[in-house]
Amino acid sequence: MRLRQRGSQPSRGSSTFATRLNAPLLHFGEAAGAENAVCRLIVERAQARSRPHKRTDGAKIALAVEGGGMAGAVSAGMCVALESLGLIDSFDAIYGSSSGALNASYTAAGQARSRAGLYPLAADARLIDPRRALRGRPPFELSEIITLLLATHPHARQVIHGRPPLRVTATRLEDKGLDVLADFSCIEEVRGAVWASCAIPILGGDIVAFRGQRYIDGALAESLPYGVALREGATHVMVLRTRPAAHRLCNYSRATVRLIGRLLRDAPETLTELVLERPARYNDEAGALQSRTSALSKHVHQIAPPADARITSQFEARPQKLVEAVRLGAQSAYHALAPYVGSDLASARLRPVEAAASVGMA
Repeated sequence: MRLRQRGSQPSRGSSTFATRLNAPLLHFGEAAGAENAVCRLIVERAQARSRPHKRTDGAKIALAVEGGGMAGAVSAGMCVALESLGLIDSFDAIYGSSSGALNASYTAAGQARSRAGLYPLAADARLIDPRRALRGRPPFELSEIITLLLATHPHARQVIHGRPPLRVTATRLEDKGLDVLADFSCIEEVRGAVWASCAIPILGGDIVAFRGQRYIDGALAESLPYGVALREGATHVMVLRTRPAAHRLCNYSRATVRLIGRLLRDAPETLTELVLERPARYNDEAGALQSRTSALSKHVHQIAPPADARITSQFEARPQKLVEAVRLGAQSAYHALAPYVGSDLASARLRPVEAAASVGMA
């Protein structure tokens, strides 16, 4: 099992990808339902031009961004929608886990629109290929994604002392605990934190050292980072999902458990335990979030793709499918927010969504 120190450089390649996202709209039905306090609050804050650290409403609202490998393209599209509607300053903190940490970092930097296309770009550059697993290699070239794509599409300096601040979750390898990585001193630290949050040795090849601690994927300890936001004092949380609200992970078959054991035979025992425990943990978090009788129901709101939407695989390697995933996320968010911002505004913002075409722009 390799330990990758942040900042080591892979060989560089070059690739370009650009596409438009102005295909016909998907059908979501009527934007109706009971008013939601989280949506109402963030829109009211935007209308009042409220800014972090200068609030008068007594609330602390967090944005929690789910990842899931390349499925993070969906929540990236949702971040594009929030940014396009001018709602990012309504949040007091932005949390992200796994590839959701990547989306959260660019959203905190004010770059959700111009960086959503990194998902199709990574596929176009062949930095993701599930067939590598057949040869005993990780399907993600995570080191190149972090040190090539992120270095050549840098974060704006706003992310360092951002308002709202970025908070990235990562799992401690030693004891399976969850840490929140924050208070970054430079762009390299932001990239290192994102790398730590995304790292699964079985998929990406590396355990990541950050600030003297060994980390792996934040989603292994907490898949949906609304819980950590509440524990840190958030009164309200908006959760951006990459999968439909009712989606649940299947329990591993005996054959899969044996395969995981073989693939991780040289890994620390804690990593194997985290991987095997993940379906139950994810399903518990998703179930609590979906339940209307849960204590979370009034203060935590999720935006998710429609129930019949195509689920984007964490290993999706087709650029056009990832473009569609970004667009699906944007559409889902606009639909959810239309009752609060007005359907005409939401539609006007959605039709020219070409943000993912700008991946080569600063």
